[in-house]
Amino acid sequence: GHQEEGETNKQTILRELKEETGIEDAEIVDNFKEKYDYFFRFKGNLIHKNVDCYLIKAKDQSVQLSFEHVDYAWLPIDRAIKKATYENAKRILKKTKKFLRN
Repeated sequence: GHQEEGETNKQTILRELKEETGIEDAEIVDNFKEKYDYFFRFKGNLIHKNVDCYLIKAKDQSVQLSFEHVDYAWLPIDRAIKKATYENAKRILKKTKKFLRN
């Protein structure tokens, strides 16, 4: 998602979480932020996407997916790492695991 005019980063993160999952009662975990980028083609144009990843603590785990998504799963961290297909995702999940252990 994108930051809307006048929004803080925190407001954007929580709005996007609600829009894409229906989760409203959540907080952003302090001191965890990871970034990655990638390229893809859309309508013949090369797009450079920058992604910021945050750790969220949700009080409610029931999810109502937006039209942009087809499925989701809550997984133990080791299984999520094993299941991840992109190296960027694996790297961030491994950093998440290390962060949560400390």
